[in-house]
Amino acid sequence: MTTAVTTFAVAIRTGTGKGKARVVRRTGLIPAILYGDKHSPTPITIDPQLINAEMNKPGFFTRTFDLVLEGTRIRTICRDLQRHPVSHALLHADFQRIGADSLIHVAVPLHVINEAASPGVKRGGMVNLVEHTIEIVARPTTIPTALEIDVTSMKIGDSLHLSQVKLPEGVRLLHPDPDLTIATIVAPSSIETDESAAGGTTTL
Repeated sequence: MTTAVTTFAVAIRTGTGKGKARVVRRTGLIPAILYGDKHSPTPITIDPQLINAEMNKPGFFTRTFDLVLEGTRIRTICRDLQRHPVSHALLHADFQRIGADSLIHVAVPLHVINEAASPGVKRGGMVNLVEHTIEIVARPTTIPTALEIDVTSMKIGDSLHLSQVKLPEGVRLLHPDPDLTIATIVAPSSIETDESAAGGTTTL
């Protein structure tokens, strides 16, 4: 699942260094850097409120953003955000330029679906998400905001592996081990004892 591209207005930042950065922040903006796609790094400024608003939506670091700089629209992905250690206020942002044919390496969050339908959950078990993100490679237009982990048929003791994750077209996994455990159904202690007596677990 992909989302519409959000646009941020940005401006060229004159001067670098901590002193200049503090001056920028006093204006209500934050310093940022725009780099990549065979271009020299460009210091810019951006309104942190725009970023904070988008952070409330799923998959911020897997989504693409258009930066409008001096009338030019530049497709990017946010690679890093720096925050104040106490106030958590945004201090700096890193945006990477991406061409239409670029292959982007990105960590995509995993999203559990159909939990209520799982036989194991119905028996009181819980979904244990072993991995919370997975590294993928994809073109900008095919980066998903999340990968869905369907636990519909999982019983207590079952495991779901990386090879069973359904990928959107144009998306490739980077992890070398297809048997990597992604999720399990964990039993409450009272059920776990009964299952152990019966013996065995199942792998989907």
